[in-house]
Amino acid sequence: MKKQLFTLISAISVGFTFGQAIPNGGFDNWVVTNYAVPQYYGTSSFNQTGHGNNAIAPYNAVQTSDAFHGAYALQLNTVSGGGGALFAFAANGQPGGGTSVPQGGIPYTQQATGIRFHYKSTIMPGDTAIVLVQFKKAYSLVGSYVFKISSTQSNYTLFSSAFSPALTMAPDSVMFAAASSNALSSNPAIVGNMLQIDSVTFTGVSAQPANLNGDFELWNPQVNYSLGGWIFNDLVKQTTDFYSGSYAMELTTNYDPSNNGAPSAGYATTGNRNGTGGKPYTSMNDTVVFYYKYSPASVNDTATFSAQTKLAGSFIGGAYINLLPAATYTMKKVPLISSSTPDSLIISMYSSKYYPVATANVGSDLKIDNMYLTSNPTTGIKIVDNNNSIAIQPNPNNGAFNVSVKGFTAVTIQKVEIFDVNGKLVETQTYNVATSSQNFDISHLNAGIYNVNITSNGTVISKRVVVTH
Repeated sequence: MKKQLFTLISAISVGFTFGQAIPNGGFDNWVVTNYAVPQYYGTSSFNQTGHGNNAIAPYNAVQTSDAFHGAYALQLNTVSGGGGALFAFAANGQPGGGTSVPQGGIPYTQQATGIRFHYKSTIMPGDTAIVLVQFKKAYSLVGSYVFKISSTQSNYTLFSSAFSPALTMAPDSVMFAAASSNALSSNPAIVGNMLQIDSVTFTGVSAQPANLNGDFELWNPQVNYSLGGWIFNDLVKQTTDFYSGSYAMELTTNYDPSNNGAPSAGYATTGNRNGTGGKPYTSMNDTVVFYYKYSPASVNDTATFSAQTKLAGSFIGGAYINLLPAATYTMKKVPLISSSTPDSLIISMYSSKYYPVATANVGSDLKIDNMYLTSNPTTGIKIVDNNNSIAIQPNPNNGAFNVSVKGFTAVTIQKVEIFDVNGKLVETQTYNVATSSQNFDISHLNAGIYNVNITSNGTVISKRVVVTH
């Protein structure tokens, strides 16, 4: 294929529109989605496998009970995202382009003569769905076949085709993939294309591959974690082991199926893995502050943190540091000095030394919380409210709630700021005369989780409010 299915998803770009250089620095506003993928396959759903990816496909490779045989089938949908169309795919390996050898696949030693499956489809003008089969022998490509689905079928339809040219030898493995749009074409995918597939088998053989799962009856549950403004791989998740607030970010070094099962570090960045992107930022002298815990799997491992300032795409300052073991949350201050006024900032973190990741480092664990810039602390800081002096009631609520001081006459409220799940400021109120109680009504906003930053006696305290409508 011209581009590998995994890297095609990762190459699509989408911009974030956050006004602060460290979005969601409190690491509280997660969106957690439970979904499933067919066993032995990787899919485009919430695909984060691309190095430097800037667009995440939503849940577009789905399990459906509208099956031709058995209980389930696989449905692939081309959807809108990242300012364009994101096609869906499922693959039990990483396809090779042209004559290049695919990676992964499943063991298979029979010399098949063709393929058959049942499908439904919705094909938009100018697009097709595709099915790809590639056979390997001793790490060499011995057969590659692409089949296009070019017509809409509302009822299950049999597809049966011989391999042409025929396989000249028995393989040792096979890679199978399907996509809702034509990844071979230079034309963009078209939103609305759909391929639903079931009962995939090879013809001219006495047995099917043991791990083909061609009936798509076997599915594995998955959890996707999303945090507005951050890009990270599948080795990152939310954790309740926090410094303050409700959650922190956890990065773990592990064997990563999306990286061909190689040991990989959990990484998170506000830009892209290739150094592009970043968030708007204009301070020449600043300090990044955060709290971290780190448990390395080996004495030779360290976590890493970098903050890089840029101007017109070129790096003009920043810092790169190693994070040493810390059993309890430890404050880290990183000076940030630029040679001139920057226009953007990229923050990046890794749970292990970047590359290559040694097998001995599998299990290294990094937790990060309460990250902010001293020039703009309210974008992430969560001051620990040990005496619980600030209350939000009721919570959850329908959008109407009260922010008040509890039992401390010397504590007052100077300012209240409300941020949505993406870190965008949606409501603010400043009080010239200090108050101890104030009502808010954000029922005109969408239901969801909001961060409320309360400036009280010169200190910022962060609370979370849940609006249910």
